[in-house]
Amino acid sequence: MSSNGVVTLVSPRASFVKTGATAVAFGRPNHWKLYRTTTTMHYRSINIGLHSQFDIETLPEYYPGPRDHYVARGITGFTPEFVDNKASTCSVYVPVYPGSTFWIRYSVSPPVPKGHYFLFKLYIDGAYVTTWSTGKAENWQGKTMFGLFETPEDENGKTRIEKRVLCFMPPGYERDIVGLFDETARVEIRIHRADRRKRVKRQAEEYKETEHAKIGKGIRYVCD
Repeated sequence: MSSNGVVTLVSPRASFVKTGATAVAFGRPNHWKLYRTTTTMHYRSINIGLHSQFDIETLPEYYPGPRDHYVARGITGFTPEFVDNKASTCSVYVPVYPGSTFWIRYSVSPPVPKGHYFLFKLYIDGAYVTTWSTGKAENWQGKTMFGLFETPEDENGKTRIEKRVLCFMPPGYERDIVGLFDETARVEIRIHRADRRKRVKRQAEEYKETEHAKIGKGIRYVCD
């Protein structure tokens, strides 16, 4: 298995709102210079887009301005590069709809070498969340809409599997308020190429016990 690259969708939780075709950063409106890109990130033949529950729209994407733009305004915090070929990464900003759910749509542009599969690993705020793959049988495309977790034991000592969907949390808790230049506040998808795949037994755990539930900020898995 080889690495194909990393795409990051960077979003200061609940700091951006969609206003027509613009994005507004509250608190620092004169310090930001964002450029509209496409509604679906494309990098090294990989296409990634976040879809909102509202009218099933694809969230618009904005790539960061040049680093010197921020430095000239005294901004020393972290700002990603749109494309960093050395690190094999592509990063964009997306607006946030507080309290809304969203899902990830992905595809691989042809031509795809015969027998190749693509493995996707999702990280949120640096915490591993889930893994999925795609191949010829799926026409190298699909969507990830929910995660599967185990419920606590009931009065009979039994557990079950529950679905949880990704949600932008409203800023009702201090933990969910994230700085505009927090490098860890991001949705990250790491993509790898593979020449085979093998079905393994699903291992589920209680969501509250996962790393993401413990350290995640602004984005949570909520019961469907």
